[in-house]
Amino acid sequence: MHVALFTDLHPATFGGAQISVDTQRRALEQLGHQVTVFTAPFAKTPDPDPCIVELKPVPVIARLAQILSKYDDYVLVWPSKTNRALIDEAFAARGPIDIVHTQGDLGVAIAGMEAARRHGIPVVQTKHTRYDAYFERGIKTWDYAAGALICESAGLELRHLNPAPPMDAGILVAPPALADALASLVD
Repeated sequence: MHVALFTDLHPATFGGAQISVDTQRRALEQLGHQVTVFTAPFAKTPDPDPCIVELKPVPVIARLAQILSKYDDYVLVWPSKTNRALIDEAFAARGPIDIVHTQGDLGVAIAGMEAARRHGIPVVQTKHTRYDAYFERGIKTWDYAAGALICESAGLELRHLNPAPPMDAGILVAPPALADALASLVD
């Protein structure tokens, strides 16, 4: 199987999401799978990794974020025409992709979702967050069905949010103690 991992945080930087991506990559490779990681660029990468495809940042915003931020490991990437071309070229050059796994919900993850749709490839999405609750609108049942089972088995409450024009229907996932309060704010 060939897995395309999309992550907003370069695996050469330090953090929980990066460790998760790297651990998953190594485990998949040990099982004989091919893994290609699509991510934001990182200037301090010690050795270029041929299995990592660095996407192009949003030039002005990325530079401004680096100047204003106390961290130098986050670079804003957006699913631009240039990045779509980079992704499509990598998909073509590296052989067929069997599944796209997006890890996050920012620009690189969005680019991964869009690439999967363009190429008709199934998607798995992991949200790395410190938040206790989550809601999203405009998603379809197949986008969250597997995640819903995992959340419910972990004791979280899943609620369906009614459409509230101009917003589409959605879902809310939270610990039972927070579900009512959050639902009153977003539904």
